[in-house]
Order: sequence, then structure tokens, then C-alpha cells
Amino acid sequence: MRRIVYLSSARTALDKEQVEDILRVSRRNNEDAGITGLLAYHDKCFFQVLEGPDAAVDRVLIRIQGDSRHSGLLVLSDTDAEQRAFPNWQMAFVARSELAGILDKAAIPLADIARQASSFSGDMRVNRLFKSFLGSFRDLTAN
Repeated sequence: MRRIVYLSSARTALDKEQVEDILRVSRRNNEDAGITGLLAYHDKCFFQVLEGPDAAVDRVLIRIQGDSRHSGLLVLSDTDAEQRAFPNWQMAFVARSELAGILDKAAIPLADIARQASSFSGDMRVNRLFKSFLGSFRDLTAN
């Protein structure tokens, strides 16, 4: 199994409907492909962990690179993984934003996991990368 962690920027700020669309399509596509992971969006920044079969992860990454909503995709980590760090697909975001209306079982506020960023995944490398991502947003680390 392969795990990729990347950062990218949204070309424009996303509204509630756009985030709902990304979440709906990602869930469907990733489930069909055997992909799990985490997608965090805040302040026009994406942090994503994709994990699954090598070829499936490649296809998803290629699709994301071609997505006009993204720019500046930077792969932080590309490794083999013994087990999934995120066995269920999740999307995290800041509930204080205009996106607060889409909370459901797979969407959790970033501020909630920011308090436990060092241990929210079974993979310490992912935890360190995610903690660094969260640290760049003052409103997530002020608590």
C-alpha cells in the first residue's frame, strides 16, 4: 500500500457548495478505488493524505493535479505503508468559517483535531506534517 501526503492551494476561496461537491465526489471515487485518507481545507489551502493501492493512488493524484481548483501541488511524503492511517475517508475544516453547515460523520472541525495533531494518525510522519500544516494558521493554534 502507498501513502502520499501533499499540500496545494485553491485558486479561489471555496464556498459551502464547492466543498460539499469535493467531499461527495471524493467519497464516491475513493471508495470505488480502495482509497482512504484525510482531506483538510482551510484558508484556501488543502492538506491531503491518500492511501491505497499504488496504481489507484497514482490515478487519484493525476486527477487532482489536473483539477482546475488546485495550484502549486507539493508532495510532502510518498511512502509505502504497512497499514492505513485513516481507514475511513474523512474531511476536516474549520467550523467557524462559512462551511460550518456541512458537518456530518466524515467532516470534523480542524480546531478539534489541532489539539491532538501529534497523535491523530497511526503514522508519526503524517502527524508531524499535519501539525506543521495546522501551525501555519493562527486561528487554529491560538487555543
